[in-house]
Amino acid sequence: MHEIRPGARIDPSEIASEFGMSVTPPRDALHMLVGEGLAEIRHGEGFFVPEIDEQGLKDLYDWNLDLILAAWRRGKPTPGTFPSLVGDPITQTEAFFGAIARSSGSRLHVLAMRWANARLGAARRVEANGLFDATEELAAIAAALSSGDSAAARRLVADYHNRRKSMAMRIVDGLYGSAGTNSRL
Repeated sequence: MHEIRPGARIDPSEIASEFGMSVTPPRDALHMLVGEGLAEIRHGEGFFVPEIDEQGLKDLYDWNLDLILAAWRRGKPTPGTFPSLVGDPITQTEAFFGAIARSSGSRLHVLAMRWANARLGAARRVEANGLFDATEELAAIAAALSSGDSAAARRLVADYHNRRKSMAMRIVDGLYGSAGTNSRL
């Protein structure tokens, strides 16, 4: 699996060469990612991973929280809804919030959560590098649900996002190094 930093150029011919195929499938896939907001085209320069700044990251955290709470209201997740917390924290987080989206019964919530997980993936890699213990946070949310305290679980989900918003600049710096303050969404 390749990790591409925000702002990096994506060369469809390199992808084609790596997988021994025509350049058309990678180019078509990149055009689809552009439509999803997961890649961008800079005319005359090619495809790029979208850049992100502090406010853009805070907006993503807010939107992710809004999506989770909307799915929650519709589906009322139960303790059995959630996957076991094994594996790396990024996969755990995606699976945990994906389970909340699935509990809503709405395919649109599920699709939106996939998009949010994809867009937040790079930030979550930085988060997992010593800033937060997502496994502990998700376990606390699941424990609150197990005890029947859904209000406490919702507060814990909001706290999870607010902690990250308070560290957004540090996370952006982790994405770019010292260039984080000059990044854009």
